[in-house]
Amino acid sequence: MPIIDGILKSKIKPKEKTARLAESLKRGETTIKELIEFFATGSDSERGTCMEALETITRDDPQPAETVLDFALAQLDHKAPRVKWEASRVIANLARAFPKKVTAALPALLKNTKNEGTVVRWSAAFALTEIALHSPETRKQLLPVITRLAREEEGGVRKVYAQGLKKLEKQGAS
Repeated sequence: MPIIDGILKSKIKPKEKTARLAESLKRGETTIKELIEFFATGSDSERGTCMEALETITRDDPQPAETVLDFALAQLDHKAPRVKWEASRVIANLARAFPKKVTAALPALLKNTKNEGTVVRWSAAFALTEIALHSPETRKQLLPVITRLAREEEGGVRKVYAQGLKKLEKQGAS
């Protein structure tokens, strides 16, 4: 964990911390297990950076250890908004690789669609639409929910739902 601690406690800018942490994970200089161990004792800001690093590596390669998905699922109810929204984005990134398992996130994601934070709602919308796209068994259940949420939301969150609905329509899902 010295690498993680060194990166997160350094004076570099937050985005650079995320990038360095993600690179360290990709190169195998540190492990997901070590990141999760650090997460348990880190500050909320450090926890958010850890989740964002996981979001970065899952966006680039949605085939990491299933441990990342289990960890992200457990963080959807975290008290820190940044942890919640990054966990949602990790789940969205992993929906293609684990279409059945990501459905475990639905109750927490649906709860987060009512969160006061716009970014938490945006990320929940992204995850819900990705789950609908990649999990045919769940799609039928999610389509009316996503359609209703798209009507209720505004701005960028509505746009995420609208884009997801367009993709679903192209897939012939609606």
